[in-house]
Amino acid sequence: PAMNLDFSAPSHRPPPADGFSFLSPDCSGGLGRTDSTPHVDIGALTDAVFSSIKEKRQLEERDLVNMHLLFGKTLGNALALLDKGLVEKVVSESGRPLFVVQGSQQDPYVCFADYCPCHFFNHKVVSSAEALACKHVLAARVGEALGTLNCNVVPNSRFNELLALQATSTESFKKSPSVFRTRSRRSG
Repeated sequence: PAMNLDFSAPSHRPPPADGFSFLSPDCSGGLGRTDSTPHVDIGALTDAVFSSIKEKRQLEERDLVNMHLLFGKTLGNALALLDKGLVEKVVSESGRPLFVVQGSQQDPYVCFADYCPCHFFNHKVVSSAEALACKHVLAARVGEALGTLNCNVVPNSRFNELLALQATSTESFKKSPSVFRTRSRRSG
C-alpha cells in the first residue's frame, strides 16, 4: 500500500481516521518540544501503536514507520531479538507476567512491559529520557502485541525467584532451556 505521510502543520490537515498521528518529522517522536509544538502524549501514541498491532496480529508498513518515529534504531535491535527467538513471556500460576530477554550479555534480562534492568534503560530511558524503551522492553511489547511469544506458566515460587533475580541483578541468572518448562502456550 502507498504511504501517505503528511508532515504539514497540524492545523492544515484533518485528524487521522485512526485517531493518532505523529507530529514530529525530525524522527524525534515528539520528544523535542518547542513552544510551537502541540502537546503530544507519547504514552498514548505508543499504546495506540501497540493496540493497532495487537488488533491485526501483524506489523504493517504504517506500524513500522510509526514505531521507527517513536523508537528510532532501537526498533531494529528489538525486531532482531524477536527474529532470533530470544524473547520469552513467563506468567506465574496466579497470572503475573514478566519477560525473559536474551540480550548481548551472557545472562538474559528479566523485564516487565515497562521496565528493564539493563544499562541502556537506566541511562537513556530513566535518567536522561533520550529514549522511550530499550531493545529488551520493545521486543517484549512487540512480541506480545503480535502474539508470537512462547508463554510459559511457572509455579509462583519459581516466578518469585525470577523477580528476586531481576531485583538484584541478572548476572547470576544462567539461561537454561529447561528453566521455564512447566506448561507452554502461545501468548495472546
